[in-house]
Amino acid sequence: MAIRENELTLWQKEIREKSQTLNYRNPPALWQGYSFVSAAGILGGGWASNNDFVLLSTAGYSIFNPITKQLQKYFDEAEIVSENLNADNSEFIIPITKKKISIAGVMGGDGIHYNGEWNLEIIYPWYPDALFVMYETELTDWDNVFPLELKVCSSGNWIKYGFAPSKQLFAIWGEAGVEFYYQKFD
Repeated sequence: MAIRENELTLWQKEIREKSQTLNYRNPPALWQGYSFVSAAGILGGGWASNNDFVLLSTAGYSIFNPITKQLQKYFDEAEIVSENLNADNSEFIIPITKKKISIAGVMGGDGIHYNGEWNLEIIYPWYPDALFVMYETELTDWDNVFPLELKVCSSGNWIKYGFAPSKQLFAIWGEAGVEFYYQKFD
């Protein structure tokens, strides 16, 4: 069911109208590190304790280093994913380490959207297409809102996102892969 114009609050209308005027920007200088991993059939993902990222797919699971894009492990056994997901699909036990991690994906869960300084958010100025933004203060401080162009994740499909536990990386993931931004220190 589509939302009718008269069902939007004044704040929702203001956010939608202003966000429709935004152009894609590079992230702030601190967050210029970027990498991505294209994949197919992604069901979800989450962070391992050492800033590696775990991707779950219909074919198995893999563990990546987001900065180097190095594949740490890959297991192509589809049943291993379902056997190690909890009942509500929000946690996954990595079979080789027995470590339990939080998972977000098509079946549920969510990421860490605030790292103590930066916010990550999806807004829908052209529903169903999404706009991924990061901002330091308030969403309404439009000079400090950074709309990032998604290169791998389709804005018309499901998208999850969140900061790593270190708060120095964040990921945006969906059915076609994962995009990483990380702090670059000179």
